[in-house]
Amino acid sequence: MTSVSFGEVAGWMVRNGADEATVRALRDGLVYPLTPVDDLAVRAALLKPLILSKGPGIGDRLCLALAARTTAVALTANAWLAEVAGAVGVEVQLIR
Repeated sequence: MTSVSFGEVAGWMVRNGADEATVRALRDGLVYPLTPVDDLAVRAALLKPLILSKGPGIGDRLCLALAARTTAVALTANAWLAEVAGAVGVEVQLIR
């Protein structure tokens, strides 16, 4: 998970009543490291023309770029990400 994606999750939590301690506890309890957005920003930008019709945000494109870079499976609740997985060259698993 990128630090940007975690920021989106944290923002959702705060909008729904979570306090700072709860957000920090979630971050500290992650079993995998948060990945900084470095060259992934370029990779995510290069994905935009491939999947433009789906209207992906930066968090979604960073998720796909990270999966492509690490050959990991991208876990998501966004069904459209599975639709574009082939064009991007990644495996996507829906979590719901």
